[in-house]
Amino acid sequence: MNEISDGFNTSHDIHTVTFGDHVPGVVSPLEGTMKIVRHGAYMFHYYVKLVPTVFTDRWGQELYTNQYSVTDSARNVQVRANELSGLPGVFLVYDFSPFLMTKTEKVKPWSYIFTSICAIIGGVFSIATLVQMVISGAIGRFFCGPNVGAPRST
Repeated sequence: MNEISDGFNTSHDIHTVTFGDHVPGVVSPLEGTMKIVRHGAYMFHYYVKLVPTVFTDRWGQELYTNQYSVTDSARNVQVRANELSGLPGVFLVYDFSPFLMTKTEKVKPWSYIFTSICAIIGGVFSIATLVQMVISGAIGRFFCGPNVGAPRST
């Protein structure tokens, strides 16, 4: 009973968790998770939702794997010395989604880059024209008086 009165150390460091083949660019939500228990006896729950996934690369090769999302909870189950309200530990509870997700890698054509550059250049010219009109209007009113552009009375 001395171990429980001091607390039950459930500190952990998750390096990697995968459910299937590794796909470049897909991150693992649990990767690098570290929980440190300073005092007490903790119960850690990780609720994992697995989604079967088919990745198709730009050459048409398919890779069947799983992606997942995680919700976690932690609570101290040590109520008083020598008394626990639950089981200390690290628990992974997982559930499979009934849906299959498909992801396809597509390469953007060169025309997309060309039209994006043209849009940026057009935006720069529009903003420059707007700034030039505001500055010339402010300078005209400052040096020529408030009636610049008003019809003259004879």
